[in-house]
Formats: sequence, structure tokens, C-alpha cells
Amino acid sequence: MAGLIDHLTFAWKFSKNPISTLSSEHYKNKVVKKEVFNRTILYVYDENVIKHVFSTNSKNYPLSFVRRIVFNPIMPDGMLVSLGEPWKAARKVTAPIFTPGFIESLNSAVQHCASKSASQLALDDGETIPITEFMQELTMRLLVASLFDGCDTFDIKKFIATVRELRRQAGIPHTFDLLSVPIWVPRVGRPDVTLLCAQLRDTARVLLDHAKVNGPSDSLMARVLGLQSGNTQIDDEVALDHLLSFLLAGYDTTARAFIWSSFLICKHPEVRAKVDAEIAALGSDPAHPDRLLYLQAVIRESMRLYPPVADLSRVALADDQVGDLKIKAGTTINVANFVLHRRAEYYDKPLEFNPDRFMDPDAVRMHKYTYLPFGIGPRVCIGATLAMLELSVGLAEVYRKVSLEHVGDSEPEPVLRITLQASTPVMMRVAARIPVSDINVEGQRDAHF
Repeated sequence: MAGLIDHLTFAWKFSKNPISTLSSEHYKNKVVKKEVFNRTILYVYDENVIKHVFSTNSKNYPLSFVRRIVFNPIMPDGMLVSLGEPWKAARKVTAPIFTPGFIESLNSAVQHCASKSASQLALDDGETIPITEFMQELTMRLLVASLFDGCDTFDIKKFIATVRELRRQAGIPHTFDLLSVPIWVPRVGRPDVTLLCAQLRDTARVLLDHAKVNGPSDSLMARVLGLQSGNTQIDDEVALDHLLSFLLAGYDTTARAFIWSSFLICKHPEVRAKVDAEIAALGSDPAHPDRLLYLQAVIRESMRLYPPVADLSRVALADDQVGDLKIKAGTTINVANFVLHRRAEYYDKPLEFNPDRFMDPDAVRMHKYTYLPFGIGPRVCIGATLAMLELSVGLAEVYRKVSLEHVGDSEPEPVLRITLQASTPVMMRVAARIPVSDINVEGQRDAHF
């Protein structure tokens, strides 16, 4: 009976917030074994084990059932959830597109879009607003600008609202998911999200049509989908799956990084002063990552403490062994980044917000297997460089035109719902750094904002 109660307690806590199941033993031990009903979960925080599972022997460790089932109803053939040859083929086509030179060519579009959104935010001078909503819309605008060269007919608000509702209803795996119960078995207590998934796909289809109609095109998404030069042979539904993979992965993770970074900057005046000084040094020049090294360190440190992807999950296909650790087939391997990034053996004073630790150009490389905001191994985020461009340039343009002050006595708690959310709206008071009367018509709110 005690065992059953333990399983049910774990499942209940997991259903509320998976972060709450990460007890003190996760910070003390490098391997934590958890039996959940008939499933074995190994939480690993050892560099050698992480390297083995996610890189050296990654073929034996595909995405876990739990990870795939969350996204499968939305994009069954998308890169985010596909396995085997379909994933390899898609990755082989897309990887060469994300070159440093091509990402560099997107800087102007990102900067222009961020500057316009920042001007719109300045119109809220003196108001207290939920910065979460602004950052979510900013992220989506930057993605549309960079991936599609812009698309005026895409309903950003509707897309974000649908994603928000999907996350609320199905953002945490069901207990049946933990047990690897087949998909066709109804998830008791979970709403049917079929219509929401269809709505999300219909809203995103506008972007696919835009990419096709505007071909031949050099837009990033046209290249990814093979639509340039009029090549439209790819199946529309598969193309939409891939499009949604890029859109959702880029949107949800980057928006979380925007929000947590903004919150931490507000809470640390000395950091805010350094950020302001770096942005002031730009003068009237457009923001560019090469001139925002401290701000990039701030973003990386924010993603250390509050990693948007707070959990990586794989499952062993066959029996395996790493050093003294024996792994049986069917075992789920989890790396809780939220814990990994806060362990004292990897980071000095790990709970302190200290962007200086990432001012060393080799810092990320030195923590290759202990700093994983973009994942690791063959499935590492293909858009990591684009995300850093959007985050650094986006925040620079925002802080160039406004200052933000966190309002509220309590701090938001991290809640894992696919990505690491804030438990409460992050309220901030806006103070314009530019005269509102000087904001031109392009900076004023449009119908979709």
C-alpha cells in the first residue's frame, strides 16, 4: 500500500508541476532512480552519463514517449517529434541552412521588428503591464520576421491564445503517459484538444501559403521547406508539421528566455546598470550581437537559472552500461536542466545570478555537458544562434526605448508546462526613455498587437 501511495503522490505532484518532484536528493546525487508504477526513471546529472546518452550512444536513446505524446497531436511528422529516417532526412536538409552568414543576414529584419515593438511598448509609459504578454508577441513577431520575411495576414494573437490554451489543458504529461499507455487509450480527466490542434494548424497554414506564394524566395522557412525556386512538391501537411516545429520550438523557448531575463535584470540593479551602459554605447547604431557581449552573458545566465527547456528525456532501446551504471531497455533517462544548472560541483555559488560567469568566451564550451538550454547531441536546437540573435537584439531595442520595473512583493515560481513558465503574471511598470510624442506612426499599435 505504501508503494502505491508513493506512486500516486508522485503522479499527483508531477501533474501539478514536475519541478516540485525534484527533491533535495537531486542536488546531492548524480543519479536518482525513481520507480513510477511499472516505469523506471533515471535522473542523471553526471557529465559522462549525459555525454554517453545524448551524444556518444544517442542511437540507443530516442525521444521518450512522454516527450513525443505532448506534441504528436499538433505535428505528428514534425522535426520536433519525428524519429528515425524521417527525422534524419529533415535534419540533413535543414542543418546546412542555419549558417552563421545566413543568420547574420537576418539581423536587420530582427532589429527593425524589435525597434518597432519597443516603440509600441513605450506608448504604455507610466502603466503597469503583464510583460509576459508583450514578450510573447515580440517573440512571435521576431520569428515571423526572420523565418518568413514578414507576413501581415498571420493572426499572431490567435496563434498565441491557442498555444496558451493547449498548454493549459495538455502541457503536463498525463499519468497514463508516464506509464507509456498507448495513445488510443483515453486520458481520463484530460480534455480533448483535437479542435484546438486543428485551430492551431489552420492559423499557421497562412504562413505556409505565404511561403509558397512568395517563392521563389530566400526566406529561411522557404529554404527549410524546399519551397524556393517554385519547388512545392513537399506534402502540405508534412510541410505544415515542420513549420510548426520551428514556430513552436522557437516561440515558446525564446519567449520564456525573454521573460525570465527581463525579470532578473529588473531584480538586479547592478546588472541593469551594465546592460544600460552597453546599450547606450551603441548610440544611434542598430543593435548587433557583436556589440552586446554583456547582454548575451545576462541571457545565458538567465537560461542557466531558468532554462526554458528545463527537462530532457530519452528512453533506452537496449540494455546499456556507462561506467558502473547499468541501464535496462525501456528505462527513461531524464536530465532536469533546472537542477543540473544549479549544482555546486559545476558552478560556483550556483544560486546567484552572476552574468560575469559567461563573459569568458569559452564558458559555454567548458560546460558542454552541464549547460544545456538548447539541448545536446544530434537533436541539439538547430536554431540556437537565431534565438540568441533575437534575444540579444530584441532586449537591446526594448531597453533602448523603455526601462522596466518589476511590480509585486512576491517573485514568480517556475512551473514546467512544456517550457519553464512563471507561476504568476510578471507585472512591470513601463517608463519610456524616449518622448512618447516622438514615436512615429510606424511605432503606434496596430490592429494585431
